[in-house]
Amino acid sequence: MLKKMNPFRFHASTFSSCVLSVCLAVALAMPAWSLGLGKATLHTVLNEPLLVTIPLTGTDEMTLSEIKSKIASPDDFNKQGVERNYIHSQLRTRVVQNTEGFVLEVYTREPFKEAWINFLVDVQWPKGKILREENLLIDLPR
Repeated sequence: MLKKMNPFRFHASTFSSCVLSVCLAVALAMPAWSLGLGKATLHTVLNEPLLVTIPLTGTDEMTLSEIKSKIASPDDFNKQGVERNYIHSQLRTRVVQNTEGFVLEVYTREPFKEAWINFLVDVQWPKGKILREENLLIDLPR
């Protein structure tokens, strides 16, 4: 008597191998996407120079010189549907290192006189780029 063979037996094991391979490939590729931006913190009141700090995450394998930042280009503002105005030309950025890691600073040299600010920041590193919009309400002096 002949035994019937299950035609799906081979396919199930092949499928499982493929799923495992894809999961492994994604897991190994994750460090390439790892840089992220934490929560923005405003350190300014109205009529003082603006200072916003944003912690950078996933930078364990990077050096300070590999991370570049700037206020996004007019073209990026347009593509993201964010209005760009004269205030954005006053904003500066820099990446600094403190005891907790790398931090993006967005600042102005002159006192900031607007009640709120929105901006689009562009952060680049050797394996990627992030564009992120921030909207912040500026507190009145006490």
